[in-house]
Amino acid sequence: RVRRQRQMCIRDSYPAFDAQTHEMTDFKQETVARALGIQIDSAKLHDASYDIQLTKKIYNRISSLSFMG
Repeated sequence: RVRRQRQMCIRDSYPAFDAQTHEMTDFKQETVARALGIQIDSAKLHDASYDIQLTKKIYNRISSLSFMG
């Protein structure tokens, strides 16, 4: 239930991102990054530093979509 609330918040804040969420099988960091066209180094996933960098890239991409859409 908490997970669903977080997803709704992202969708509400960034309507341009909402269109892409319907194509995603889940909302794992890797899935979201790939859907947004962000290159992933699978060997580094779940490394704390890499996850922070990836989260920042996802945020920046979603933020830029909101200005485009």
